[in-house]
Amino acid sequence: MFLTSKARYGLMIITDIAMQDRNVVVKPKDIALRQDIELSYVKRICNLYKNNGILESFLGSNGGYKLIKEAKDLTILDIILASGESVKMTMCSMKDKDYPCSRKRDKMKCVNHGIWKALTIHTSNFFKNITLAELLVWLSEEGDYKDKILEKFLVKIACNS
Repeated sequence: MFLTSKARYGLMIITDIAMQDRNVVVKPKDIALRQDIELSYVKRICNLYKNNGILESFLGSNGGYKLIKEAKDLTILDIILASGESVKMTMCSMKDKDYPCSRKRDKMKCVNHGIWKALTIHTSNFFKNITLAELLVWLSEEGDYKDKILEKFLVKIACNS
C-alpha cells in the first residue's frame, strides 16, 4: 500500500492528541518526543490539520493543539485525506485518470490495473469505517480482546461494503 510518511505520521500525531485529556492543549514538542518524530515535521503536519479543520491551534508559551471534532466523529480516512494524501495501492493510480498506468501501451492499462483499483477501494472503505474513537479503544486493549476488536472492525466493514 502506498501511504506517504505525511499520512502515516499524521495519523500518529492525531492519535497521540486524541489519547490526551480533551481539555488539555497538546504541545508539539511532547508529541515529537512520544512519537519519535522530528519537531519541525510535527509542526508542519499539525498546520495541515489545522488548515483542514481537524485541529485547533493555540499560541503562546502554553500553546499547542486540540482536536476540533470528537474522536467518534473522525474516521481514519478523514485523517489521511486531511493530510493532503490519499489511499492508493500503486503509484500508477496516482497519475492521469484516464490511463493511469505508466506501463500502458496503445492507451491500454496494465493487465492487473483492475485488481489494484479494487484493492484501493476496499482499503479506503476499511479506513472510512473505523473511527478514531474505535482506534483508541483498540489501542487501549491487550491480548485476545484486541484481536476480537479487530475481528469486529472487519465484520463491520464487510457489512458496510
